[in-house]
Amino acid sequence: GYLRLQGVNGLWHQVLTDAESYQETSCTSMFIYAFARGIRFGWLTGKQRYVEAVLKGWKGMTQISIDKTGNVYGVCRGSGYSFNGDYYKDDLPWLLNDTHGIGIVLLAGIEVLQMEQLLAGMHAAPLGS
Repeated sequence: GYLRLQGVNGLWHQVLTDAESYQETSCTSMFIYAFARGIRFGWLTGKQRYVEAVLKGWKGMTQISIDKTGNVYGVCRGSGYSFNGDYYKDDLPWLLNDTHGIGIVLLAGIEVLQMEQLLAGMHAAPLGS
């Protein structure tokens, strides 16, 4: 179900079911990390659609969430809990270089690289191997 919630730029939104909410970097990183890792370890069926989501998400993050000096944008600041989507959409902004998002951005990037290496190796392997 999360695949269908991916935004047009490749990122998922702060409120997953509300495309009007901002594109959120840490949840996007978590989805990218999980999907890429699931592909690498063979945990996901229908692999191609996850590969496409990972690549689209990473491309979006490198264009929107990470600048050339390594700043990370769009990570929701820490919060309490609410049953109201407007709280997350309107009252909970993102912070530049928020520390609880940087680690998962790095992990997502590592998984993307490892997934790409695995897929490149699969394409280079002789048939029947």
